[in-house]
Amino acid sequence: MEELSKSDKRVAREVISKGMHEEFRRGMESFYKLLETWRKTTNEDQLHYAELYGAVKDFDKQIARRYDGLRNSMLLNVLSWQLRDGLIAETDLDSLSAETKARVVSWANQDF
Repeated sequence: MEELSKSDKRVAREVISKGMHEEFRRGMESFYKLLETWRKTTNEDQLHYAELYGAVKDFDKQIARRYDGLRNSMLLNVLSWQLRDGLIAETDLDSLSAETKARVVSWANQDF
């Protein structure tokens, strides 16, 4: 794979940051829903705690896999994952070069 331009790297990191913030927002929303459910119940604190703890732990693992130690060689992969997950929109990629944007969109549309 050819090296990304300095401009594409900068844009990719900005877009990834936007997607990461959306991912955290979604995670917090899901935790909030669990807490709302807990508030409506009685005598099930331990069960709800375990459910919340598991959700936070799983979310943390997902975030770590995707963003920890993010290197330039992974930028396009992360963008394609974020696009596929609806964390960013295709229009967020408009500042990338046409070739780089096409590659990200193509990867995001692949079936695994």
